[in-house]
Amino acid sequence: MGYRHAIKSEGGAIDSTYGPLTGPQTLSAILVNVNTAPTTSESLTVTLDSVDGGEHDVVIYGKDLISTTSVALTEIDLRLDTGDALRVEYANTDARIIGVRLVLK
Repeated sequence: MGYRHAIKSEGGAIDSTYGPLTGPQTLSAILVNVNTAPTTSESLTVTLDSVDGGEHDVVIYGKDLISTTSVALTEIDLRLDTGDALRVEYANTDARIIGVRLVLK
């Protein structure tokens, strides 16, 4: 059984959290699409917000999207525990339309 968490920005900043999880899941892919490549240097980050506390939080993925329109990370196999959450953040100064999909199983 698969799950997905879809995030869409119509030009605003992204600050979205998936979770806390109600049961164990595995993050299997991160997909990003930007309608027009940004010209401002800013990183999109996906952070594990650990159930074990802030000292266990870790950035799973970070990428400066300048000159980027598409990202597909499809070979992720990261186990997430009950209570963990995934946080996606991007400032989006250039007001691009952005879609982010987290694929879980």
